[in-house]
Amino acid sequence: EFRAFMDREIQRGLSWRTLQRMSSALVKVGCLIGHSASFIALGERYSHKIRDLVSADAIRGPSRATPSPDIVRRTIEILREWDARHFERTDEPRAYHLVARLQVETSCRSISATTRLTREALHPDNRVALQAKGGRVQEFILPPELHRQLSLYFGVCGGRLADQDGYRMAYHRAIEAVGGQVTGTHGLRRLSVQDFYRQQYRTAIGDGLSPRAAAEQAAGDAVERLGHSRSRADHRRAYLGR
Repeated sequence: EFRAFMDREIQRGLSWRTLQRMSSALVKVGCLIGHSASFIALGERYSHKIRDLVSADAIRGPSRATPSPDIVRRTIEILREWDARHFERTDEPRAYHLVARLQVETSCRSISATTRLTREALHPDNRVALQAKGGRVQEFILPPELHRQLSLYFGVCGGRLADQDGYRMAYHRAIEAVGGQVTGTHGLRRLSVQDFYRQQYRTAIGDGLSPRAAAEQAAGDAVERLGHSRSRADHRRAYLGR
């Protein structure tokens, strides 16, 4: 029944994300009814099948579009205005614009800047420790003004910085409002890491490396910043187009 359902949904032409969520949900059902091993194996098999279909352009894959710096600047300004209106209506602070700024400054995932971020993550000297995928912790240096705003927010609110789903929905509406392509918050991650790559490349050239060696080193640094092994060629292609 698992296979029949997934094959039928694939034939309907659903997006890769929807198919992956369906597969994950079915695996959880299998675990609840006592068939963990077989359902987990089927889930992994369909995850590979979905990735292969995306590679073959047989189903819609994740968008690789990257918003322009101007679109991002205007989107963050819209989020700031909406956060202020939310406070006026409810008397409850909201920090979606700070989440977006944090993604731009650190290239982090939205979950690392929302439900996984608490006041304990803010360290002296404008540093922040973010929880990446797999429990890994990465430390970044923030602009002093952003670090100060985060400190002020947590001083008033405590808890988590923001709700991830709420932030994602607000970001989608905000980027659409300024005329940008709605690609999800991962667009901020791509824009940020591409800018980081260019900075690292210029530094490597200044240190005397050849253009080829500088590009290789900068690409590895960028992939590490994303929380992955610097040798991951798939992430280089996905985020840097290299």
